Amino acid sequence: MDAVTLKKLPLPVGCARALTFLVILPVTLFFTWSAPVRWVSLERSGTMVTATVRTTILSIIPTGSIRVADLREVRTRVEESGWIEVGTDGGRVRYEGNGWLTLIGNENRHEFEVSSASVDSLERRIESFLEPNGRESRLTLIAPVYWKTSLLSIPFCLVILAQVLGLLLWPVKAFQKWGRARRVRSAG
Repeated sequence: MDAVTLKKLPLPVGCARALTFLVILPVTLFFTWSAPVRWVSLERSGTMVTATVRTTILSIIPTGSIRVADLREVRTRVEESGWIEVGTDGGRVRYEGNGWLTLIGNENRHEFEVSSASVDSLERRIESFLEPNGRESRLTLIAPVYWKTSLLSIPFCLVILAQVLGLLLWPVKAFQKWGRARRVRSAG
């Protein structure tokens, strides 16, 4: 085959799927690793509240977990957003401030970074859960480090999900194709 013939051959679907997967997976992992999503789960047992903070990439794959038993208090701190000069031409870029949430228990404490846009909301929801007359027995909150990065990674996560589902369905499709071929042979 010469070079012209090779250019006319279509890229097999499996190769295109693998290539897409190999390109998009590292990009998505970078986005979700650099700005992970944390899931804060609160559970009430009698008068004691236990907090579990799970750090995830791709919003579902856990990479770490911290447990704060007998949660008593929540504190926040925020580093304000501002402007930073870039380059020598006097250009400025706005950066998003950082927020930190500190969960304080009787024996341990855990501080972690959250989006400055959601730090106040998280604090209010956790404090209302900690009230002694609270009726809820469980509460799960999402606490991304940067909302923009987390939202940007959603399309990539959907492409990865589609690729994985395609790979999982491949044996089913192959079996169906084999069954059709068998029926055609037996009918003919």
